[in-house]
Amino acid sequence: MYDNPQPSLTLVREITAEIMAAIRVLQRHSMVHRDLKPENIIINDNNKVKIIDFGTVQVAGLEEIRSPFNNDEVVGAVGYIAPEYLLGQKGVHRSDIFSLGIMVYEMLTGELPYKKPFIQKNEVNNLDFWRYRSIQKHRQDIPVWIDLALQKATQPNITHRYQAMSEFLQDIKTPNSQMLSRLDAAPLLERNPMAFWKSLSIALLVVLAVQNIYYFS
Repeated sequence: MYDNPQPSLTLVREITAEIMAAIRVLQRHSMVHRDLKPENIIINDNNKVKIIDFGTVQVAGLEEIRSPFNNDEVVGAVGYIAPEYLLGQKGVHRSDIFSLGIMVYEMLTGELPYKKPFIQKNEVNNLDFWRYRSIQKHRQDIPVWIDLALQKATQPNITHRYQAMSEFLQDIKTPNSQMLSRLDAAPLLERNPMAFWKSLSIALLVVLAVQNIYYFS
């Protein structure tokens, strides 16, 4: 990311697909990585992706075995950790989708879609903290349908997140017509908050100008 601050969508898709392939291996064995972040992704000389650091992997059916981590201890990196962990819930495969979505957003922009949350679990008790920032604030050349896919992948509410990696990959390859239709039908404030506030500001200026003309006439 440091060497390629604004990579092509094609390159990001290729890297994302390889990360997904590795995560799926864990999923097939009922495992959740729980600490996906750029520092745990290696790209070798052949452009092959490797995931490292399995010290926090959660394995279904083995939670009762003694672990170096306390059950109440939050695992994962600030900025990449799925909200459900901070709310005291167990990780599922969609938790890894959240972390991957954050990384894809960062690969494209060098920024995070959310402000970094408080890491202490007792300081987070709802999902209001996570407010998605459109990728087009950083790169206007990124199509809106990519932004919609990233927003869904990084949904704070796990029930609104992608259920499968394949769905996420498909939506960053081709536009999801259903999501685009919902966006078109949404109010301007939801479709384009910046345009809404600009329009409102202009309208207020016009009103003030008319009032001033009427007052001095």
